[in-house]
Amino acid sequence: MKLLFMKISKINFLFYPTLIIFTLPGITSLLFPKSNSLISSLANVSYVDNSSCANLESSISSLLGPKSSRFSVSILDHDGVEIVSINSLKPRVPASNQKILSSAYALERLGPKFLLTTDLNKLTNNTIEIIGNGDPDYDSYKIKQLAKFIKQFTNKNLPPDKTINIIVRDNSRTNWWPEGWNTEDKKESYGAPITQLAISSNESEYAISNPTSNFVNTLRRELSSIGVEADFVFGLNRQMPYRWPNSKPLYTQYSGPMNALLSLSNSQSHNFTSEVLLRKAANTWESKLASQKLTSWLKRNGISTVNLTIKDGSGLSRQNRLTTKTISDVLFYMLNHKYHAYYFSSMAIVGQRGTLKEFSEDKSLYGRFYGKTGTLDGVKSISGYLETPRGYYILSVISNGLPTPLSIIEKILLKTHNYSICMN
Repeated sequence: MKLLFMKISKINFLFYPTLIIFTLPGITSLLFPKSNSLISSLANVSYVDNSSCANLESSISSLLGPKSSRFSVSILDHDGVEIVSINSLKPRVPASNQKILSSAYALERLGPKFLLTTDLNKLTNNTIEIIGNGDPDYDSYKIKQLAKFIKQFTNKNLPPDKTINIIVRDNSRTNWWPEGWNTEDKKESYGAPITQLAISSNESEYAISNPTSNFVNTLRRELSSIGVEADFVFGLNRQMPYRWPNSKPLYTQYSGPMNALLSLSNSQSHNFTSEVLLRKAANTWESKLASQKLTSWLKRNGISTVNLTIKDGSGLSRQNRLTTKTISDVLFYMLNHKYHAYYFSSMAIVGQRGTLKEFSEDKSLYGRFYGKTGTLDGVKSISGYLETPRGYYILSVISNGLPTPLSIIEKILLKTHNYSICMN
């Protein structure tokens, strides 16, 4: 039921279906000394600005004004009904909102217990192979542990005068970067090459340009420091047998759990992790094929692929094109998914965590919006879940071609928040 309230001088008029109550300060209790809880609560109602209940789409359209052609906005209510659709089928560069798709795909395909592995296999008594899977947190500590195990193997299987042969498996350089990553991005840490064997996600101050060599040289130095000499062979998976007939697993190193990988992708917007998750979900290290499989997954699940172009999993490619309709569809699909809790907890939170921690100074949004940001030159996007008294609204906003759209996007969130309260 809706309660309308207005104040004239010191007389409060409370309108309730089939009931009108006139209250004066200090008089209500005299007229109704044993009033029930309904009348008591009505007498204490505060004024609500009913303008917030105006049609939300019209309100947002007025806010955008002449800039509306640069924005796309989709908003679904708690029942999944689209209550705002402004240019929602117009293809836009999504920036890191692309991760909303790739992380959902990875979670469904791989499951919440998935771990990335780095495997050491025995091929012969003097030959072993290392196969990586893109662990984004593989670091110097794990290199030391790997070297320590290799030393134990050589001490047990090789005479002192023999050198261990190590085949290092990695993906082809042609698949290090997805289509549409520009040359300047590839030099930066956020544009580091996507490889199966990577130390610290192939990041330093800048991107590591020869990641496989970096891995081999780091391992070689560590082995040498503990008295093990090794000959290394670079083996692309497409050039050498992936499994030798008599290969035997020796040692496996594990990544952090899936919830940590998803948080890296969504809350921290880590490009390397997003690309690895896409490839593992698609079961291929070929970026183009992985993108095609993601598109097929969307179609199978009834998610809009109108005007869709997918080139990567992270959103760094300027050739990606998404609609806010597609993004909101994915968010709604995951809201009702069996792995919803894992997906939801991976998001940044306004005022609290990740890329949304400093998003707004308005505390009414703090802890209430769980989402994903995206930023490229001339691109700003924010999509996610807005907590309301009756459930979650889903909101997706993309701006292309404006230098400073963030204040407008914040106002869209605030208008949606106020609207949801009014409609409760």
